[in-house]
Amino acid sequence: MPDLQTPPTDNRPAPAQDPDGPDPLAHLHKMSTTAGLGSTDYVAINPASVLAVILGLASALAVVDKILLIVPLAGLICAVVALYQIGRSGGTQTGRGLAILGLLLSLGFAGYVGYQSFAKLQQEKRDRVSVETVISQFTSSIQKAEFDKAYDLFSPRFQERVKLQEFSDRMKYVQDGSWGKLESISTSGRYAFNSDPTTGIRIAQTILMMKLDKYPQPSNQEAVFRLVGGQWKIEDIPGLFPAANQQQGGGGG
Repeated sequence: MPDLQTPPTDNRPAPAQDPDGPDPLAHLHKMSTTAGLGSTDYVAINPASVLAVILGLASALAVVDKILLIVPLAGLICAVVALYQIGRSGGTQTGRGLAILGLLLSLGFAGYVGYQSFAKLQQEKRDRVSVETVISQFTSSIQKAEFDKAYDLFSPRFQERVKLQEFSDRMKYVQDGSWGKLESISTSGRYAFNSDPTTGIRIAQTILMMKLDKYPQPSNQEAVFRLVGGQWKIEDIPGLFPAANQQQGGGGG
């Protein structure tokens, strides 16, 4: 008698899967055919950007000598070229940050040198006006025979070497002797400013053109000025006040 509680076993084979039927994995998300590609691709560093950084650092040399401003100039050119090449590479080159760093370094050092040069020119312009004021005061004092006022325009170092009486006698001799009366003193307009290597004090040199009534041509005299306590003083006029060894050797005039 058959068991009514046990369902009959179906021993028929499962129908064969249709190879042309739907893909059973079709419900899964498909991966991109380019997934994973490019994440490890090599991106070249632009050579010009590396050179721009090197030149940017080397631009510090321009602080030592202005002739080396060619270094930051080259750095600027390399940085601009690098940025252009990177922008045109379509992502195959990197180094934009290096190029910008090189650009900033070159601009920074070049700007610093330029500012220092401008400040120096402005300082020399102010000093030139101050020196010419001293020359004008010296001329006026000598013309009025106010030798004590003229003497006060000289530096302490000069006054240690030449005393007031000697100074006055010398200036009287110049005007009353063969040179004649002082008519005017002008300069060549050219000044050489530098610093004393031992003290660091600023010094100026120029040529005084002294017009004397007995000479048709001005007498050119070298003059040295020194910045003392923030004021320019006459350091020396060697042609008028030769050192003792020059006088003994016949160098006095």
